[in-house]
Amino acid sequence: MKINLNPSTSKIVVWLIIAIIVLVVINWEIKTIAKTQAAKDAKAIRDDLKSENLSFDLTQYTILADKLEQSIGPWNTSESAVYSVFDKMQNSDDVKQLVKSFGLRQFTFLIGKLTLPQYMAEGMDATEIEKINESLASKGINMNF
Repeated sequence: MKINLNPSTSKIVVWLIIAIIVLVVINWEIKTIAKTQAAKDAKAIRDDLKSENLSFDLTQYTILADKLEQSIGPWNTSESAVYSVFDKMQNSDDVKQLVKSFGLRQFTFLIGKLTLPQYMAEGMDATEIEKINESLASKGINMNF
């Protein structure tokens, strides 16, 4: 069976294939950049984290990180659940351990795996993030998302 396409249809098909290839390459590059940045962030946190200052057991940070992953999404974010997690943070080492426990998590298929700050930037608006930053600052925690 032979399919005959007129010249204009053939051009459209070729451009669609090119566009798909370009999007795949861009997506791959974004994922590579995100992984590189995540590795740098993780190293900085490991180097600066003082485990003796932690307010919770390490498993609790994983539970809180899981709660953030479930609460922040591309189409719907439960702000109250996110705020409740950050309300529990007592010092900068708590926040650093939360970021460390979050690690890299899949946001969407196209966006890929992100660190907690990246995840929040994708799933929350600037006003919501600023409210978290203000809450942390009120406790003397000088970390911004």
